[in-house]
Amino acid sequence: MRALVQNADNQRKDVRSGDLGAQLVGACHRRMAGLLLAARRLDAVAVGADASLSALGRHVALSGTTKAAPLAIVAVDAGSVARREEVTRAVAQGRALAWSQQSELGALLGEVAVAICVVRHESIAGELKRMSAAADAGVAAMADGAAGSRRPEAR
Repeated sequence: MRALVQNADNQRKDVRSGDLGAQLVGACHRRMAGLLLAARRLDAVAVGADASLSALGRHVALSGTTKAAPLAIVAVDAGSVARREEVTRAVAQGRALAWSQQSELGALLGEVAVAICVVRHESIAGELKRMSAAADAGVAAMADGAAGSRRPEAR
């Protein structure tokens, strides 16, 4: 798949789906980092294994109803914390995603390394889920671009 895009100088440039996918993934990851920083500034993030597992297992009273923590972010290299019951339950309920490395999450959140954090702000959590899905679509586009299209009109 190819697309034509215009740069700042109004020149058209041919872009392959793999390149477009890589740009989408990069943009999504930058947006996710910004959202996580915003949640941190709002004090709506539980950071670290103890605080995060507690937030996942605890229900918070909100407007007369009880609600579980909206989203756990687990580092892709989290290790044993990812196998904890609270985390596997959050995954099964669609309240967890794997993203980034421990050192990168730690740098974002002002720590050396963070294996897991929980975002308690519902709208930020929802946007993080959408960005993660968009990044997955970018990864799929990168794979499609590497494989090449079977349709002659797309070549």
